[in-house]
Amino acid sequence: MIAALEAAWIANRHWRRLDPDERARLRELARKSRGRPSNLTARERDEAAELLRKLDYAELGGSVTGLFLPFRPLARVVEFALNRAGR
Repeated sequence: MIAALEAAWIANRHWRRLDPDERARLRELARKSRGRPSNLTARERDEAAELLRKLDYAELGGSVTGLFLPFRPLARVVEFALNRAGR
């Protein structure tokens, strides 16, 4: 329970890196894509990628993984993999 609350707190901290207009736009793009980037135009995909970089999703994934995996090097591997996937 505590780990889940801490994960939510970390996610909220990353979410707050975006200003309110950017958060609204990212929600709009996520709804439009329905989880499939191919549902977005090239410009919208670029916009979503920029917003996700600003959100720093790789660090978010590594931080949350670190909560649930007691062995820190595994969390670093996840963060590294997410960084590479975003390129």
